[in-house]
Amino acid sequence: MSELKTPEEMLALCGEIPFATKGRSMWPFVRDNPDAVRIGRIEKEIVKGDVILFRYQGRVLLHRVCGQDENGFITRGDNCIACETGIAEEDVIGILTGVTRKGSIRTPGGIGYKLYKALWCSNRFFVRLTHMAVSLRRAVKRRLKRSGKKR
Repeated sequence: MSELKTPEEMLALCGEIPFATKGRSMWPFVRDNPDAVRIGRIEKEIVKGDVILFRYQGRVLLHRVCGQDENGFITRGDNCIACETGIAEEDVIGILTGVTRKGSIRTPGGIGYKLYKALWCSNRFFVRLTHMAVSLRRAVKRRLKRSGKKR
């Protein structure tokens, strides 16, 4: 019977591992449930824009690097406003090498990814606008639901 391995051990053995995601912090780039990500060994310098898998406050997160300072990397999910700071290199497990959606693999080097990164990630305006639209939609749904119950 084999023991369960940590992501670090699996990467050391295989070089690249599939990883199921949970949550909406990387939406719309990575979607909860239908998408799976591929994480690879870090074979290059991590730079702004890379998506890394790392340990942070007892959790394993997949977020985009948005900077670096003397305390380590600064990351943020594409669908998040707040950042994580002070992520040391030893906390980084691996780097995103692809996203599988509906049977096709999307890689960070593709033209669609570069366009997404330029439009969505470089301008936080789109993230804030999306958050406002989703909040408004939820408020309208709640109001409609309440008004329907009163009838």
